[in-house]
Amino acid sequence: RAMQFGPDGKSLVGYDPTNGKFLRYNPDGTTTAMTDAAFPNARDIVWAPDSNKVIVTFPDNTNVYYNFKTKKQITFPSHWKEFEFSSDSNKLAFKNMQLDRENRWVTVTNDDGSAGRTIAPIGDNSDNISIMWSPDSRVVGNYRESIDFDRQYLIFIGQNQENLPSTIIEGRGFDGKYTPDGSNLLYSVYSSFTDLKPNLWFVTASGDQTGLLRVNLELNTWVDKCAFAT
Repeated sequence: RAMQFGPDGKSLVGYDPTNGKFLRYNPDGTTTAMTDAAFPNARDIVWAPDSNKVIVTFPDNTNVYYNFKTKKQITFPSHWKEFEFSSDSNKLAFKNMQLDRENRWVTVTNDDGSAGRTIAPIGDNSDNISIMWSPDSRVVGNYRESIDFDRQYLIFIGQNQENLPSTIIEGRGFDGKYTPDGSNLLYSVYSSFTDLKPNLWFVTASGDQTGLLRVNLELNTWVDKCAFAT
């Protein structure tokens, strides 16, 4: 995400590609630099939910972690991919994509990259694995296993390697987001039944209730265009 709400819940924080600076966009229309440090030519930006930390990826695949409170800056290995912060902003999950397939893992670390733990092997299945924290941090991602052209199993990856219930998704191209309480999942997929257009679904995704309720919302859009309200 290039922009999101700041820690005060009123201002916005974002990256200005013209000067490589991170800015706070205030309600009165003014802007304030979040730090004197500049990060020119950033390719991807991953914000922590609390907006106090960020990971910047550059075109040469260099990954830089920056903490706006402590001004701490750390360069992560370039084979660390697809970062996502936990909901409390204290942990990171990512794909450790080393050259040898046997050493590729879904990995969890502290927010600064320390105290790493391997969670699930990746091998050659990176395209079927998504990093996606649940709000309670029990789940760090998911793995899709094909049933047929229009159906897949969605297998949840637990932070502590739990054997979690799975569900069926009706399509390909899965992208999802949890409801704020973490009990359900909104996701978009495409299939032959939708003429390969993205289609929204809603499914229970918590404990033994996982998959018991699956609802086709019959909306042709992507989940990243959706948001939840109270």
